[in-house]
Amino acid sequence: PKISGYAACIMEWGIVRRNDENMYGEKLMLIHRGWSNYADMIRDELWREHSEIGIEDFDFYNVDIFNKCENENKILLVVKSWENVHPLMKVIPVNWGYGIPFGLLYSKEPSEKVKRLLRAIKEIKKNKKV
Repeated sequence: PKISGYAACIMEWGIVRRNDENMYGEKLMLIHRGWSNYADMIRDELWREHSEIGIEDFDFYNVDIFNKCENENKILLVVKSWENVHPLMKVIPVNWGYGIPFGLLYSKEPSEKVKRLLRAIKEIKKNKKV
């Protein structure tokens, strides 16, 4: 089916780590430059304003990356809604003033279930003034 649109919201970033101490001297794992303009904005600010935080690039979010973060006690930038993606990790919300758009792509002729979902999203957005 052809894609006709999306319902969007802004998802907040969080970091995965074992504690909430200062990040100076730590390595922050970031998806490689060019994958997301939003992650790139965070990367650029860290390089400019917080060069004491090391950045380690990776190619793709997958279980190996989450395991590496856990096994090597690194910090990983993720969206807050992924808080249950790995049983040994905790997502700590950060208030860095950045978000990432999130959308649902759907067919030009969506099924009745998809239409119900879209109506529910519109109602939630209306009530939350998102």
